[in-house]
Amino acid sequence: IKPSTKQLSLISIPRDLIVPIPGGYGYRKINSADSYGEIQQKGNGAEFAKQVVEQVFNISIHYYARIDFKAFKEIVDRVGGVEVYVDNTFTDNTFPTEDYLYRTISFKKGQQTLDGQNALDFARSRHGNNNEGSDFARARRQQKIILALKDKLFSVNTIFNLNKINDIIESLNRNISTNVEWWEISQLYKISKDLDYENTITRVISAENNGPLVESMLGDASVLQARDPSFTELRRIVNNIFDEHNSITDSASKNTDQT
Repeated sequence: IKPSTKQLSLISIPRDLIVPIPGGYGYRKINSADSYGEIQQKGNGAEFAKQVVEQVFNISIHYYARIDFKAFKEIVDRVGGVEVYVDNTFTDNTFPTEDYLYRTISFKKGQQTLDGQNALDFARSRHGNNNEGSDFARARRQQKIILALKDKLFSVNTIFNLNKINDIIESLNRNISTNVEWWEISQLYKISKDLDYENTITRVISAENNGPLVESMLGDASVLQARDPSFTELRRIVNNIFDEHNSITDSASKNTDQT
């Protein structure tokens, strides 16, 4: 969030990105940071993951929230589902089940209202057909869900419904790990009300279209490596997400005016 301009950005980091994990773990997938933090000290996973991301991208992360699947489904259901536009019709025949088997899920192209379970399936699927079978496609879907849930949470039907708010808070209390103190929530809410959601900047760090990452192998595991081993390019992308977007927007506006 850039308070001075009321701008908001969402940046998705793929789980298979190989990064240095402090504490003698060497280079590992970035999504392993949480588990290593828990090994060091129970309840320290989210804090350790925050520190790893700060180190890799050279950026300060002031707040974090780790919400489990149960809370996600409960909150989406409590606000009456989320509205999203599905870009591609797709089917995933190897979606994991809780008993370590598989089931088939599918979504049709177009505007959809998704309940908690379907929203979670839509956000988690990573083996779909029709160009929806990559972690990068999944990250874009996750961003859609986050923005759609934001719309519902800030809607009149939610904000002024004390029963809904209480249910959501109770669910979060049971299923969240965060460094946000309750007294800070009111301040964050005040900031959030004035943000420019209509022009939210979204970026998925990927290996697509000659992106900053490259696909590789680490032993038998498929991984992603930074094209620049020093992570300079990734740091530039994250640290300049607002400035570069504004520069492109200004340039486009000038070209339109000239036309």
